[in-house]
Amino acid sequence: GWLAGPVITAMFEFGYDDLAQELLFNEANQIIDRGTVGSLSELLDALPQKGERLPKASGAVSQAWSLAEYIRNIYQDLFGLRPDVPNRKITLRPHLPTGISAVRYMIPFVSDSIFVDMIKTGSEFELELDYAAGEVPWTIDFRYPQSRTADIVVSEKLNPGQRLKFNVNLQRKTPLMVNGKQAAYQLDKRFIDEHLFTYLTFAVPQLDKNLKSLKKGKQ
Repeated sequence: GWLAGPVITAMFEFGYDDLAQELLFNEANQIIDRGTVGSLSELLDALPQKGERLPKASGAVSQAWSLAEYIRNIYQDLFGLRPDVPNRKITLRPHLPTGISAVRYMIPFVSDSIFVDMIKTGSEFELELDYAAGEVPWTIDFRYPQSRTADIVVSEKLNPGQRLKFNVNLQRKTPLMVNGKQAAYQLDKRFIDEHLFTYLTFAVPQLDKNLKSLKKGKQ
């Protein structure tokens, strides 16, 4: 199960948000509805057992590193939060999932309290930071995917007691606003062949009845 973590990260990184969210929500359903509530099992069977709709959870009933990867995916990929504490820098590249239009969370620092609000309405996305408590400024690198291979990137200072709001609408002539004003930005491009993005899907396990290990009797 923990291997889902790097897969989700890679899919968000290269624009497969729908697939990444599908896998992440599948894990959420396991945490809430299956096995040990509040945790993830070590393993899942490859195929459902006879008469069952879903594969059976197996291995350890609660696997710490599987759950740790799920939590990392929520913060680093869904919220897009990647802090660099020694350099007082926070990178945010969020991906609000389909069906969720608003998220509020606090960045878990020891001494500083920074609240983040994300709202998505149609083609418009807003991200606001509220530096409620602390003494030293942070550099905020805000990144928003313009396409699978390019991010809009802008860097701003966030001072104690300050609010900082980013507004993005790619259908607008001025796609990026910071605190209500037009902002200059850069494009961070990844040079990847577009045909690589045309075929990625989740495989559906198929039971091969001719496998010797599945036949009755001695082999």
